[in-house]
Amino acid sequence: MEPNRRQPIPGVFRRRRTIWVLGSCAVLFLTVVVALFVWTWRTSPPPRVVRVELTPTGPVYIGDPLSFSVEIECPWSRLPLLPMKLTLPDGVQELPPQRRRLSGIGAGVWRWTCRVRLQPYTLGEANGGKVRVHLTADRTGAQGRVEALIPRIVVRPRLTEPTEKLTLAPRILPSAIASRRSWWQWALLALVVLSAGAATVWLLCRRDTDQALERARPPWEVAGTALQELDEALPLSAEEFFVRLTDIVRHYIEARFQLRAREQTTPEFLASLRRDSALDDGQRAMLADFLTAADMVKFARAEATQEQLRNALGQATRFVAETRPRSGPAEVPTAPEGDPAP
Repeated sequence: MEPNRRQPIPGVFRRRRTIWVLGSCAVLFLTVVVALFVWTWRTSPPPRVVRVELTPTGPVYIGDPLSFSVEIECPWSRLPLLPMKLTLPDGVQELPPQRRRLSGIGAGVWRWTCRVRLQPYTLGEANGGKVRVHLTADRTGAQGRVEALIPRIVVRPRLTEPTEKLTLAPRILPSAIASRRSWWQWALLALVVLSAGAATVWLLCRRDTDQALERARPPWEVAGTALQELDEALPLSAEEFFVRLTDIVRHYIEARFQLRAREQTTPEFLASLRRDSALDDGQRAMLADFLTAADMVKFARAEATQEQLRNALGQATRFVAETRPRSGPAEVPTAPEGDPAP
């Protein structure tokens, strides 16, 4: 009879290839990001003002808050700093707080929007305002800055003219409000989703592979490996040792002979063995002595020496060796000599 050969597990290699492809894409993406960061750090392109905006545009009423935004483009290695330095015209004051947010990202550069709130408190025109934004130092230690001029502000009194008619603004439909998410936000979200999906697939494949390998192994090999690990774990307390040993033996009997060994008490299990012809009289007697001695330690708190534990381990090893299917004469391992198991 040919020795047992493990059959290839369907789907395992395909899942591993999928995981490898997803992992390679993630590593490539991170490599490109790091390379762009290093390049911008070494070249240090100068920052620049991309756009300025004052809202609301046109004439404003006295006391109304205004929002002035400066969009700055700078390399990934630099950031705009708060607070901004303001030079305000007469009749205009600043309202806290100042804010900064990331508004876009490109190849090696990103855009930051710095916003400050203003409030006019006198009538007429206000000119000559300026906003100065400092940035973090580059690799040479030079701390750069950019400046932006505040547009002209025309301030009107809040009272309307007698001939002016008030009208209600039209209702804005929800569909008219467009999303302002940038592409880099969608890219980051896609990377997070891909990473979570790759981790989930990897965990599922690993669990399926472990379970399939465990099912592919015959029960006597599983029991032999468990008995070897228990032998290497010695010395142990008698109670812990017999709990683990009887669990190994009961799992083996249930998988090898299709007997309900784990769901029955020792007397019920021994009674079922008498009605089953899978074991001979000598194996039934050895198993009865072994399980009874284990119950004395687990439930009656009987004492047992380390030598007796090794004898019990030897009995379990011989039982597995004698009951495994063989094409030729079975080689029964020699158990350590000493006192019989309690």
